[in-house]
Amino acid sequence: MAKSSAEDGELRRACQAAIEGTKQQIVMSIRVAKSRGVWGKSGKLSGQMAKPRVLALSVKSNGQQKEAFLRPTKMYKLKYISKVEVITNDPSGCTFTLGFDSLRSQSVAPSQWTMRNTDDSYLMGIGEAEAFSESLKHEIQALEAANIYAIMESEPLVDEVLNGLEAVTNIVDDMEEWLGIFNLKLRYMREDIESIEIGNNKLEKQSVNNNALIKELDKFIEKLRVPSEYAASLTGGSFDEADMLKNIEACEWLAKALKGLEVPNLDPIYANMRAVREKRRELEKLKATFVRRASEFLRNYFPSLVDFMMSNKSRYFSQRGQLKKPDHADLQYKCKTYARLLQHLKGFDKNCLVPLRKSYCSSMNLLLRREAREFANELRASTKVSRNPTVWLEGTTGSSHNANTDTSAVSDAYDKMLTIYIPLLIDESSFFAQLMCFEVPTLVPPGDEACNQIEKNDRNVRQIGVLPFIPRFAVLATRMEHYIHGRSRSLVDQAYTKFVSIMFMTLKKMAQKDPKYTDIILLENYAAFQTSLFDLANVVAILAEFYEQARKAYEQACTRHVNMIIYYFDKKIRDVMHTITPEEIPFQLGLSKAELRKMLQSSLSGMEKSMAAMYKKLQKSLSSEESLRALWDKCKKEFLDKYESLVQLVANVYPNEKVLPVTELRRLLASM
Repeated sequence: MAKSSAEDGELRRACQAAIEGTKQQIVMSIRVAKSRGVWGKSGKLSGQMAKPRVLALSVKSNGQQKEAFLRPTKMYKLKYISKVEVITNDPSGCTFTLGFDSLRSQSVAPSQWTMRNTDDSYLMGIGEAEAFSESLKHEIQALEAANIYAIMESEPLVDEVLNGLEAVTNIVDDMEEWLGIFNLKLRYMREDIESIEIGNNKLEKQSVNNNALIKELDKFIEKLRVPSEYAASLTGGSFDEADMLKNIEACEWLAKALKGLEVPNLDPIYANMRAVREKRRELEKLKATFVRRASEFLRNYFPSLVDFMMSNKSRYFSQRGQLKKPDHADLQYKCKTYARLLQHLKGFDKNCLVPLRKSYCSSMNLLLRREAREFANELRASTKVSRNPTVWLEGTTGSSHNANTDTSAVSDAYDKMLTIYIPLLIDESSFFAQLMCFEVPTLVPPGDEACNQIEKNDRNVRQIGVLPFIPRFAVLATRMEHYIHGRSRSLVDQAYTKFVSIMFMTLKKMAQKDPKYTDIILLENYAAFQTSLFDLANVVAILAEFYEQARKAYEQACTRHVNMIIYYFDKKIRDVMHTITPEEIPFQLGLSKAELRKMLQSSLSGMEKSMAAMYKKLQKSLSSEESLRALWDKCKKEFLDKYESLVQLVANVYPNEKVLPVTELRRLLASM
């Protein structure tokens, strides 16, 4: 039999040495093997390898009480052992498990302990694990009873502890009451702090808003401030040409400032502020002062320019032996210096322009009359007339001598006078309107009277022939080009564009009213437009463009109308061209030579009468002989081209078949 580990004094001494200083004494120590494996049917341990360990039972004295400890890997009080189970799969009976109350909650399987032999229990007088467990329980109960007894013996101490606990309880109650009071005070304090924070937040927000408001007001006040240099220009600045740039800048600032004080440019909350009202009155006063000063200056400035020109006769007026054309370039240049000033004056007070316009017109009338008188005197002196011009001027035509009086020189003189002064007056009127800021509409605005007259035509009853506004436009364009002599080119071109656009649009509307005569109306009027503007289109670029538009529209209308007129012939020719194919055609049913002869005879016989009827139809629908001639020539050409293609097709399919030669048809058509 193997030596019992319980008798191993050396092991006990080693265990005692290991717990030195713990006031515990080793009662028993045995060598075991620790494992977590499972015993199989073969009786062998499987799973994790067993590890050598030592189980030691120690006792610690605490007065009259003793505590037992079991030391496997950790130290456990012996009273916590709930069970000791022998592993039944181990036939040697040496393997057991220890169950501790503190390990019940753990999901890990308890460790297994294996002794070297069964004598290690035996030496303690324990035959089986159950008996050992029961013995341990009895000892534990005895120890607990002893502990209770010891406690009972120490009743004074318990009373003292209870008294202490009661005192502590009273103190805790008092403390709880004080804490309740403190909590109430703290709650009031929190409410006060919250109220203070709200007030502080409001004050902080108010401070931020006040700062922002101050910045905004500073910016606004800066806008209301009148720069000193602008105030000086508006109230007492000079109107000399060198100072006009400063005056214009001051006017622009004043206009912008006045506009900035008006809603919606100004926030409505500022509109009724006292500072704004005062600033508005200040700016209005500045405006009135400047308008008065500028108006007074310009009322005197315009007459001074005219006086200067009238006093310098040798430079600006015709003299004996020197016919001089009036030249107002210098005057207009000097007036343009104040054009922007006049625009600002109109914006400030449009009524102030009325006396300025009167002053300008009065001065210009004197100048124009003087120029016309001097020019006419010199023109009269340089014009040679017949011996008795007075009779011609009085219109007496009783004698043959007066009837033969040569008036060409006088006519040339008047023509020269009108040719020079009419454009001059037109140019002066245009310059005056622009300078004095008249709201001058464009030359041909939408709705002005000529355009309305043209547009009225499309509401009238259907008209045949050339519409009346076509020749009227040609007359108007001729007169315009005669008078302008290259001046105001852009304005005249705009007028032409407006007129022609409305004319062509109205023409198309009228033509669409009756589809039967659509192309007739279009080609006649487009032809009339080309004819009436042929000469002007060669010298005026914009009219050349309109001429080309009319030409293309005329060609399209002619082509459509020709196709409609010769539809009867065209349909039969096209049917033949689409039906008959080379080589196989003569052998197909209905396409023999006999059928071909029958078709040609029905189509070409009586051609002269058919063409004559077509000509009469054209003659009836067209009122213009020139348009009729052009359209008839186009019809004959179209028909001849189609017949020529038919003859070529017949020659390819029926080589020996005789048809009317193309030359014969051409001769026949030429004779019509």
